[in-house]
Amino acid sequence: MWILTVQPDGTIGGWKLDSSTHDDAINRSAWGSVVTQGKLQPLPPEFHGPNLVLRIYYMVNTDR
Repeated sequence: MWILTVQPDGTIGGWKLDSSTHDDAINRSAWGSVVTQGKLQPLPPEFHGPNLVLRIYYMVNTDR
């Protein structure tokens, strides 16, 4: 699980790996899917918090 902080203007303010898959390739791929976005859409004007914290879970099918 990744924890991602989004600023009101859509800037990714920070991220951290909270629970690992114990597979560096999968962890790097998940991290890359977030940071390559650079900036997300701005939060709606109705949002009044200092930032939005998201918890992103990735499900990986290793049965092949």
